[in-house]
Amino acid sequence: MKKNKKVLDSMREKIPSKIISWQAPEFLEYKKNISWYLILITLGIILSVIFYYTNNLLAIIMVILAVIVIIITASQKPKKRLYRLSKEGLKVNETFYPLDNFKSFFVTYVENVPQLHLEKVKKFSLPLDMFLTGVEENEVVNFIKLYLPENTKIKITTSDLFSRWFKF
Repeated sequence: MKKNKKVLDSMREKIPSKIISWQAPEFLEYKKNISWYLILITLGIILSVIFYYTNNLLAIIMVILAVIVIIITASQKPKKRLYRLSKEGLKVNETFYPLDNFKSFFVTYVENVPQLHLEKVKKFSLPLDMFLTGVEENEVVNFIKLYLPENTKIKITTSDLFSRWFKF
């Protein structure tokens, strides 16, 4: 095992310094019309009525707060992020992540837009996700394969499903 790591490390050192950079939104924006908001509010009212008849005041408050938070979050516009990927690591705007912080990667598709997920070494850390717009997907994937193994078991994430179902 250690011998394979040494071989990989020596191969990586021979790779010329290359920086791949691109700009992409932090999330995909879905246009929400008035009916989207009406459905959300109606679901909130239905849940609140159900909890009212079960005398669960805390659940009613949680439903109301959740609807308010979803409405506020839904109205936000995605910010553009600048990504710079090199053999040293990934820089997102001004934050640097060494490649040693990641154990693997996988790619999913949201509305036919590729999204790169870098899984962190720490067990309970969420992956670092970025859309691959404004850059050649194969260039990024082939580059990252030199440093991290691909996790081929994951085809779609829970957040991707949530986004697709609720246009959120």
